Amino acid sequence: MEITLFIGVLAITGSILGALVGGIFSFIATRRLYASQILLDKENQSVEVNNILDSLYDEINALVKLYKKNIGNQIKKHPSNQVFDHYFFAKSDYFTVYESNATLLAKLSDPELKKLIIETYLWFKSVIDTLELNNERMAKFEEARDLFIQTGDQRYQLLEDEYYKTLLKLASNIKENHQNAMKSSESMLDAIEEYREETNE
Repeated sequence: MEITLFIGVLAITGSILGALVGGIFSFIATRRLYASQILLDKENQSVEVNNILDSLYDEINALVKLYKKNIGNQIKKHPSNQVFDHYFFAKSDYFTVYESNATLLAKLSDPELKKLIIETYLWFKSVIDTLELNNERMAKFEEARDLFIQTGDQRYQLLEDEYYKTLLKLASNIKENHQNAMKSSESMLDAIEEYREETNE
């Protein structure tokens, strides 16, 4: 009887110890798996952020080249105290990468780089918006001028003068927005290169 009791206690103790050891090993394995998953998620997020930054870099770099080739050099050379009498029509969406990945910028760990990216895109949008407003005012200015020439009506000359004053202000805004977009894009491209170098070390 004592032997049976001893064997029973030994069996229960063995079961308890076995379950305890199994539980400890299971806990350790689960913890390691969780830590590995977190590390893998961080690596995947880092790869995703770097891919987005590469795409943003390429988009802004191409945009700056295209912009300079077309309207940018005209703005740079144009005196800000004269009406900017060039028409510019933005027929395309120039910010495809930025707009489709803007929410992913939250994953970017560098707040200064994030700020530069957003500022750069805002300055370029501001340039486009100002140029479109200039197009609209230029068309109205020309219409008022033509109507004054045709009719001699002084009201059209007054309208022409008002549109001219507005166009002078817009010329100054266009120049300022252009300079800010160029400066911001250069800073953004440099910052992305620095970020890449730091994260690839």
